[in-house]
Amino acid sequence: MRVGLVLDNPKRDLGGILLLAYQLMKQDHEIFIIPLYEQGYDIPVLNLDLLVVNYVRQNNIEFLQTYKKLGIFIAVLDTEGGVLRDSGNLSPEFISKLFRKIQASNFVDHYFFWGEKLYKAFESYSGMFRSQLSLTGCPRYDYCHPKWRSLLGDRSNLYILINLNFPSINPWWGNTEYKKNKFIFNSANEETKRAIKIAGLDGNLYRLFINEQKKVFHIYLKTICQLAQINPEKKIVVRPHPFENQKIYKDYFVNFKNISVDSGGEVLEAINKSSIVINLNCSTSVESRLLDKVPVSLEFLNSNILRNNLNLPTNISFKAYDFNELNKIVKNVSLEKMDHSKKNKISRAIKKWFYKCDGNASYRIANIICGFNYVNFHSNKIEQLICAIKSSYKKFHLRFFIQGIASIILGSNFITQIKNKIHPERQMKYTNILEIKNRLEKIAESEGRKVNFEVKHAKNELTLMKLSSMHCQQIF
Repeated sequence: MRVGLVLDNPKRDLGGILLLAYQLMKQDHEIFIIPLYEQGYDIPVLNLDLLVVNYVRQNNIEFLQTYKKLGIFIAVLDTEGGVLRDSGNLSPEFISKLFRKIQASNFVDHYFFWGEKLYKAFESYSGMFRSQLSLTGCPRYDYCHPKWRSLLGDRSNLYILINLNFPSINPWWGNTEYKKNKFIFNSANEETKRAIKIAGLDGNLYRLFINEQKKVFHIYLKTICQLAQINPEKKIVVRPHPFENQKIYKDYFVNFKNISVDSGGEVLEAINKSSIVINLNCSTSVESRLLDKVPVSLEFLNSNILRNNLNLPTNISFKAYDFNELNKIVKNVSLEKMDHSKKNKISRAIKKWFYKCDGNASYRIANIICGFNYVNFHSNKIEQLICAIKSSYKKFHLRFFIQGIASIILGSNFITQIKNKIHPERQMKYTNILEIKNRLEKIAESEGRKVNFEVKHAKNELTLMKLSSMHCQQIF
């Protein structure tokens, strides 16, 4: 089969996608890694049999309906389907009922789940048949298992890792300023409106959460400064959320020699190279536990509004209830001795959201996909061309129409390069041929296999122009 995998944010998603791609290529499938921003132009002309998309929301319904019309089998492996709220906005029940409300079962053929909580909610509320739902785990977390952990790199020069989680008030595309000892979140209102619209959130509850985040933001950064000042010998790495703008942090911490702001690479690599992982209501507490680290939650900054019914990160973390307790941890008191959490209880709590975490999620998903044995017999090339020109939207949009025409004539890869030069911040959404090839070969080597992979830009099957999407094949 010709299988497409939509890639949203490489820092977060590429590792898991490559493991899945590797398992599928072992079974002789052709793989196409498709950048999120170019999917509307590329997918109609790739002649895919099956497509694995990264989410189903209000904002991509038209895309998925178009792909379905083109005869493509659509599966969902949600890139944000792990730690959800216990109730209310973005809880399993909320998401599954929203799925039914937008009638997504009309164009989604199969759904893969990270854990049993969301799986059971979809059984009850989504409108999907049980045969269309698979509890598999998420390939991203396969790297936490010892069989793949060597791919996360060496663990020399350990540092204190502080994971931040403020994309709602400091979005990557936005502008946050610090003036007269006060932060000004210029883009928070627009991002809030966007999130409410796309995810169908309760606006009043979400705005309460946003206001609470704004209040704690400056206190959080001051806490980091205080830690750095009284522990000058400690190296502290501040890691913003992948969807945050780093500039405000780099400006704020510029005078601290022992603080670096770095969101490079994937978060699992950063956690693996850390001695302590500090966070506030962040799902990285789960990754920390899976990598045999003890996460530290800043409970003296926390509140019920900030938790926002997201209780798992706090429940599985070691809780620092004041700054002195946090500083004691940083000063190298053995965290393992202080942490009295029961490992079995923590494992059970994580399993509800993350299934087995046995290193085999990518294998399970690949086997299920192979079992579909689906062939797309759609052959109307004119319809494919029209869909690509319209960027897979059902309605006419002049801006996307112009980009669609340009992508057909010049190739979406050329158009992407131009757009990335005009808007350099977009580059965070893309990867490259060399990185994909090198990482696939390392995955094979970790299994003791010597395999060559051919990775190149896919071509428009109609015009033969180069696309942004990457075509990956195993070479024997």
